[in-house]
Amino acid sequence: MENDDSHDAAQDLASLDAATAGYATAMAGEGCYHVALGVGVGAVVTSQGLASPWSWILPLVFLATLPLFIGWWRRSHGWWVSGYGPARTRWVVALMVVAYVGLSFVSFAADSVWVSAIMGAITAVVVAAAGFVWMFVWRRGLTAADAG
Repeated sequence: MENDDSHDAAQDLASLDAATAGYATAMAGEGCYHVALGVGVGAVVTSQGLASPWSWILPLVFLATLPLFIGWWRRSHGWWVSGYGPARTRWVVALMVVAYVGLSFVSFAADSVWVSAIMGAITAVVVAAAGFVWMFVWRRGLTAADAG
């Protein structure tokens, strides 16, 4: 197999840099995604305090909608990055998971549906905020790599 010299390496690198620069800026609708995901996860936490069958139906419905969330992001942005992927963002995911597990446990152990609803609301805010922080950290890493 022979090398195809019709492509200029510098031109290829320039197109990669341009694509990376495009990822480094927030797109319209990004905030809606984070808030919607937060509300969905908050509903799952709230459901832990509900009577059966709702305590297991709502989490299953949310799991079934996750491909729709990914599709929404891909359609609006043209790309998808796993939240667990980039090493620089893993601390954001770890903190969010710790908060989620703790709030879910409190919701499950609560004697009142209202306590579960409050835990779900807190979870919604935490997950939405974590989405914004994750994107900030990820984009900062892109611009740092671009500058280096």
